Amino acid sequence: MRRAILATALASIACLVYAASPAAAAPAAGLVVVWAPGATEALAPALAQARRAGAAVIDTTPSVLPEAADLAALRAGQTAYDNLRFDDAVAALGRAAQSVELTGGAGLSQRQLSDVFLYRALAAVALGTPEAAWDDFVRAAVVAPSRELDPAQFAPRAIEQLERARGHVAALPRIRVRLLREPGCVVSLDGAVTAEPEVALVRGHHYLVAACPGRRAAQRGFDVVEEAELGLVGAPLPAPSDDAALVQGRTLGVPAVLIITASANAVLMRRLGIEGREQARSAVPLGAAGSDRALGQELARLLRSPSPVAPWYRSRWAWAAAGVLAASAVLVPLVLQNNDPPTVVIRPEGAPW
Repeated sequence: MRRAILATALASIACLVYAASPAAAAPAAGLVVVWAPGATEALAPALAQARRAGAAVIDTTPSVLPEAADLAALRAGQTAYDNLRFDDAVAALGRAAQSVELTGGAGLSQRQLSDVFLYRALAAVALGTPEAAWDDFVRAAVVAPSRELDPAQFAPRAIEQLERARGHVAALPRIRVRLLREPGCVVSLDGAVTAEPEVALVRGHHYLVAACPGRRAAQRGFDVVEEAELGLVGAPLPAPSDDAALVQGRTLGVPAVLIITASANAVLMRRLGIEGREQARSAVPLGAAGSDRALGQELARLLRSPSPVAPWYRSRWAWAAAGVLAASAVLVPLVLQNNDPPTVVIRPEGAPW
């Protein structure tokens, strides 16, 4: 009897220990959504870690490439000029000039940018209107002061006009322009990349392209007439909303979504349950000593989704309590029976009862 009681008690204790033991680790969060202008390369090891953990990775980082100038219109104008179709050349090069004004000549070299105006001026000379060509000769010389024409390909009159424009531009004053940029910006002036904070530009019309992380490209034509500060920062590109990431997560059927937003200096990671509630977050600086290791550790922690909340009747504690009650139902009667005082009955010999 005592052995039965002991075995039942041990079973009850085992139920309690099982209920108190931690649950197995939940699977990794199924989706990582990244928005990291200027920090894509720095995040590459962490994103590879997320993929190894079984998560899908969607990079929503916007492209900061500027809108390209109409190179096809430039080539069409040059071809028309070479084929002596000067009216067609003027029309095509007019489209190219309009595109350059809007895009800052993005995608064109300094020579190509100069050719937009040089060939339009040459076509005007060929049409017998050299006075209309002067402004374009000057603009071509402002953009590319060292531009020359091959005497074997171009008429002496055209070469003379360009040389006169170059002399005019050489006599113009140079004006200081300060370039206000953010870290990571790539700046091009008149078709040539520059990293200088201040430049000296010939007075006249110039072309700017500035591509900065997380911002729309700043690109345009502008006049330089006096010393100035030139802002190079375009409008900010908005990060995608949480709702957009959650839609992706629901489509994939994952329990949680990890949203990573990064700049050149820091990373913010937020884990959202698929219902939209934030479960955890972590901020890690970039570029500091040990930041790569810290980023990997925090990423591993946040990839682990929290265990789902089970109904109370399915919890380990509920089953443990039920086991204890069942054991008590057996133990209590046995214990009470075992503790009753002994009963002695004395029967005299020969008694009729």
